Amino acid sequence: MSSHYIYFESNPILDPLVENWRQIRDEFFARLYKELGDKHKLEDDNTPGQKSNYVTDTFKTVLYQGNFKAMPIFLRDKLIDSHEAKQMNWQNWQKPGGAKTRFWEERMNAMPTIKQWLDKYIDIVGAVTYNICLPGSRLNHHWGLAPEYLRLHLTLKEAEGCVFDIENERKQWVDGELFAFDDCNVLHGTRHTGTEPRTIVLIDILKSQLQSYAKTWPCREFIPREQRSVPLIENW
Repeated sequence: MSSHYIYFESNPILDPLVENWRQIRDEFFARLYKELGDKHKLEDDNTPGQKSNYVTDTFKTVLYQGNFKAMPIFLRDKLIDSHEAKQMNWQNWQKPGGAKTRFWEERMNAMPTIKQWLDKYIDIVGAVTYNICLPGSRLNHHWGLAPEYLRLHLTLKEAEGCVFDIENERKQWVDGELFAFDDCNVLHGTRHTGTEPRTIVLIDILKSQLQSYAKTWPCREFIPREQRSVPLIENW
């Protein structure tokens, strides 16, 4: 069985992210702690919780349980759903005349390494969002929204016990590692049973721009029929 995880040969689009991951990490945490007002606020929230968000249209179950923190810096409208648009107060989301992209310029300016990369590749990028998974959290299995994009994870802070699952193929994040997957057409989720936060940056890039650099290409053109009514992967 081939892996759902995609890794890449050296290439001009992704190499700067891997080569500069420590700088990207340090700039992110400096910005995060400025927004929090106190770096210990994140640590104080580092306990299992009962928080949950909206019920998904697909499986009629909550998407998140526990505690995830997201810091977007750039988004295209096609990569969020109506629930997320409402949370962001994105006016006229996906309506004629509405904004199709959203920038968080103050954040971007505070993180020049990722900003320089994004400025260069903005035309092929769908979203850039930093994500922290706190212990005790779970992201139930789901599919992405835009089939033309590949979802990439760049690991900024690994955490023992935080596991990513794509259709029963599981792995833990490793510092500085970058991998991708077919976000829209594979069931995937996250569960954290460890004790430390896990931090990544999620980046969506057009598949057409990355396929030639991929070591393997396990991308589909559809969601398998047998998955359409399965809310959670067995034994997860």
